[in-house]
Amino acid sequence: MRIFYILIAFAALVFFLFLLYKPSTSSSKKIPKTPGSLNNEEKASFIKDTNDYRTLANASPLKWDNSLARSAQDWVDFLCKNEGCRMRHPSTESEKNQYLNNNTLGQNLAWFEGSPGSPAESVKNWGPVECKQYDPKSPAIGTDGSEVGHFTQLVWESTKSLGCGSATNGNETLYACNYSPPGNIIYNGGYSLYNKNVQKPNPCS
Repeated sequence: MRIFYILIAFAALVFFLFLLYKPSTSSSKKIPKTPGSLNNEEKASFIKDTNDYRTLANASPLKWDNSLARSAQDWVDFLCKNEGCRMRHPSTESEKNQYLNNNTLGQNLAWFEGSPGSPAESVKNWGPVECKQYDPKSPAIGTDGSEVGHFTQLVWESTKSLGCGSATNGNETLYACNYSPPGNIIYNGGYSLYNKNVQKPNPCS
């Protein structure tokens, strides 16, 4: 009789453990958002802030492109996973082919440490901040020797679409936006296309 009760108790324990650890098969189970990727509000901010600034430069508005967003997201994911969110553009032929569609896209980057930053802050750094150093007579470099390529790509008239992504590593956040067609094109060794595609807002912000 004692053995019988022991078997009953053991069977009850097995059944309890089965219920406790039974995997969920619910079709409504939510897949968590990829850490660092843009939500809909951030996407809308990139579009609005970009187009608001392009209006100041008399440039036509851009449309969101999901394929550009995927390539931008893939690039920042790669950098934050393998290089600690190091801020750099694709440099090798392999990287350009994979992340810039055979080097046919433009790209802007923004890096933040401590605070996660935002699309609005990214566009501000690319637009009003760099605009102040832009000189149409020397469009490839700022008057103080600083970078102005983010500004010129942001307002480049013949660019029609963009897509962006973001990734994090610790307290660092990296944003990327890819653009098509690309800006910052040097034609026959000269800057004639800059004059056609870039108008400096006055004031810059």
